[in-house]
Amino acid sequence: MKQKTRQEKKWEKKWEILVNWYNYKYKIQDLWKNEDWYNISKFICKSANINQEFPTEDIAWLIEDLPNIIKKLTINKKIKLIRFRCSNEQKTQLQKLAKKENKTISSFILDKCL
Repeated sequence: MKQKTRQEKKWEKKWEILVNWYNYKYKIQDLWKNEDWYNISKFICKSANINQEFPTEDIAWLIEDLPNIIKKLTINKKIKLIRFRCSNEQKTQLQKLAKKENKTISSFILDKCL
């Protein structure tokens, strides 16, 4: 009789969680470990840098704490977009000035203004 491999994926569900008015995706894969005879689920959330297996009964606690984990990781991320209008000459001038300092236009403007 051939023994099963370490993991066998039973099902996979995908959800989203709302944190600071942004939707963050995560998915849960139900895994069954043959040698231990208990359920293990794999939790994957790229925004929270989580990709690991947990006992299935602990997933509820993880989902409850997920907004706090995401907030800590995204607190310094640049998520807002600001646009403004300028002439072609102004844009090329900004590009040249930013290139002199080896920066992007946005990082150059942020450094000069803040």
